[in-house]
Amino acid sequence: MKRLSLILLFPVFCVLFTDICCANSCNITDDTTSRATVNANNNISAEQKISNLAQRYSLILVTDPRCRYCQSFKPTFYQFVEKYKFKNDVIQISMSNITQTYRRLINKIKAVPTVILLDQSGDQSTIFSQGNVSLQYLEQVAIQACEKISQKINSEDL
Repeated sequence: MKRLSLILLFPVFCVLFTDICCANSCNITDDTTSRATVNANNNISAEQKISNLAQRYSLILVTDPRCRYCQSFKPTFYQFVEKYKFKNDVIQISMSNITQTYRRLINKIKAVPTVILLDQSGDQSTIFSQGNVSLQYLEQVAIQACEKISQKINSEDL
């Protein structure tokens, strides 16, 4: 089965991120409070919201090959991507040929592993999660992203 993810490996950038700088060494927590299965406003299940998000956005996983937290997080990331059918490919990018889109993303990264939510055009991106987090946490963040996107669309309609 094809792994559905975007993995960015930055050789020069990775030197900056050793186990000391990995997200789990930072003060990043995994809040795994229970998620609501139905939104009272529009009765769409949480799973459906995330699946809808997966149709319009990509996830990029930024890792350091030497980071044990990154290696530990990869199976969770792949499980999330496959469960919600995010359409992605595996891509490796060297620092010498990074496009402007990826250069903007790198400036946002403070620790690894980092998951970035990227729209289909590649123009808009946001940090989705940082650190070795659980599947439930990724689902929770995806639901929050759906709600923020929905609020933004509603405010633009006014």
